[in-house]
Amino acid sequence: MKNFFVACLLAAVLFNCNKKKDEPSPSTGAPTTNSSECGTLTVKKGLVSHTVTSFNNSLLFDRSQEGRRLDIRGTVDGGTFVITVSNYDFQNPPENGIKLKTYFEDYTQSECKDDGEISYCDGMLGTFLKDNKTYMTFADEGDGFVVISSMDTNNKKVSGSFKFTAMTIDRTDTIPFSGTFSNLCYSLK
Repeated sequence: MKNFFVACLLAAVLFNCNKKKDEPSPSTGAPTTNSSECGTLTVKKGLVSHTVTSFNNSLLFDRSQEGRRLDIRGTVDGGTFVITVSNYDFQNPPENGIKLKTYFEDYTQSECKDDGEISYCDGMLGTFLKDNKTYMTFADEGDGFVVISSMDTNNKKVSGSFKFTAMTIDRTDTIPFSGTFSNLCYSLK
């Protein structure tokens, strides 16, 4: 069942990642954020560091599953870089935000609720798309994590850090990622 959750999360991430950098958001009509007021994202891809200052970050709500998903998106080395973190209302997240905590790639370390048919687990997913290749994290493969260290739900800004290894679907090519994000603006969807 956890693989079903990962597949749904990946499909949602891939759907949202196919937008062009400055294309308006379909939900809000707002363009990507490109402002010093909206923080920075520093990404180490392999051995090379990149500072990202243009984003399309969002907090999406899924009322049918009483869940929410934070997507942090930016362009890194000519590709689309996405960090996704999800949690559920049973975890008592703040209104218009997610819980401050460490979210893991490995769901055995996640906070879960089982309703008898489906397990609802918080977690993270790292994705990188470049040159028609998709790299992503797999719950059964790694020890990746995302730390949400602060979240200002009034001004809709989030800070934290991350570390994970993304790999191709056939798991033959890998890229290590790590970094920090500080005061990144996000919109509600």
